[in-house]
Amino acid sequence: MSRLERHFADYADHHRDRRNKLTHFVGIPVIALALFGLAARVVVATLPGGATLDLGVLLASVLVLVYLLWWHAGLAAGIALLFLPLYLAGRALPVLWLWPLLAAGVALQYAGHYLFERRAPAFHQNLTHTLVGPLWVAANLLRALGLYRAPVG
Repeated sequence: MSRLERHFADYADHHRDRRNKLTHFVGIPVIALALFGLAARVVVATLPGGATLDLGVLLASVLVLVYLLWWHAGLAAGIALLFLPLYLAGRALPVLWLWPLLAAGVALQYAGHYLFERRAPAFHQNLTHTLVGPLWVAANLLRALGLYRAPVG
């Protein structure tokens, strides 16, 4: 069993209830959208020609590289395609909308765990799950589309 399969199995063990899974399929993208949108407001560098490099692009790039280098190159490509619209939408939204979206996404995660799963979120025991969660959601979406075949739980 690969490291990624072990992470997915552990993560899936904390996400058995279908309603909890649904809160994650909505909440995790909402959290990502809000975080990318907030991070996009932080300019890291001004490039030649006046273009800027923002923290949102760096955050997405680092996460994709983490996935690519540590876990699964194919899923890294899939998650990059999913991150792009989340980043662009987050960048386009007013900051005053992003904070409530972030809070709502986090609240959905906790509601799913405490109302439906009846146990604490996986990242309370293993901080790695903050990275596994988005990949797990992406893998499930890509699997539903027929683009990923391995079991994800």
